[in-house]
Amino acid sequence: MKRFWMKGSIFFVVVVICIQMCNWAYLRTDTYDGVSKFQDVPKQIDVCNLGASHSMYGFNYEDYEGRLQSANFGLGNQSHVYDYHILQYYSDHLKKGSIIFIVVSYPMIIGKSEYTEYEWMSKNLRYYRFLPPKYIRKFDRKTWLEMKCVPFIHEDNILDLFKSFLKSSDDKWEQEVKDAKEIENDAHQAYLRHIGVNKSDENGNIIYLQEAIDAIYDMIDLCRKKEAIPILITPPFTDVYMKEVKKYAPDYCNHGFYDVIEKIRQDTGVEYYDYSSDKRFSTSYNMFMNSDHLNKEGARKFTDIVMEEVVGDRLKK
Repeated sequence: MKRFWMKGSIFFVVVVICIQMCNWAYLRTDTYDGVSKFQDVPKQIDVCNLGASHSMYGFNYEDYEGRLQSANFGLGNQSHVYDYHILQYYSDHLKKGSIIFIVVSYPMIIGKSEYTEYEWMSKNLRYYRFLPPKYIRKFDRKTWLEMKCVPFIHEDNILDLFKSFLKSSDDKWEQEVKDAKEIENDAHQAYLRHIGVNKSDENGNIIYLQEAIDAIYDMIDLCRKKEAIPILITPPFTDVYMKEVKKYAPDYCNHGFYDVIEKIRQDTGVEYYDYSSDKRFSTSYNMFMNSDHLNKEGARKFTDIVMEEVVGDRLKK
């Protein structure tokens, strides 16, 4: 009997270790890239950013550690609605007079509700890792329990679990664009994802997503209630990406997007800074990991510029 219990105990320990390893691997997959940072959000934040992948990879606060409390709340394919929910949840972490960058980019205010996205359910799972139920869209208690105990069971492709064991968390962010052909191909695919596919009605008119626009207003209002300073900002893109967008969606790129931002600015008085075509970045392809996302060094440079040109002496007041 003693041997039986010993074997049973060893088997139980092995199973637990395997489950924990699978969970760890799952949280390193692309779906969960960046989620771990939400487990250690600092108190008394001086500056932070919200937004999707252009924000997640656009800000790098490493050079300001020890001088400022900062947080990057950006996640790939994150909606403005979730920006708002994250800001709500962490609003008590904001210092009076803190700077909140609300990152606005071309794909974020158009299209249909994220509920209609093919991969919405898998994307939504990540928020179970750090947000309480009231901030999770279409919250499900069974899913909540699974994500707390055995999140890896939601991985559809088991090969991704094994791949995640081999990658560094900074692998993608460290990359540089290799050549002109690569960036041209990527720019067209980025245009299709951002504007060209599932963003228009049956008549070809771009659909403006009111829930996203409303969430921007809500974030601005919440920041001011917390005596923080909300600032709208668009990060840099390559000239190749901008050329592609202007070629296939000129009305949206030149007017539609900026008309929405201008109305928000006029209604609220919020400041807006547009770095989308900034010449310090647009042709410096070594600052990008693809046609529209800064790499780690590009993000460091962009953050330095923003801290000098936008933040300036505000945090000293």
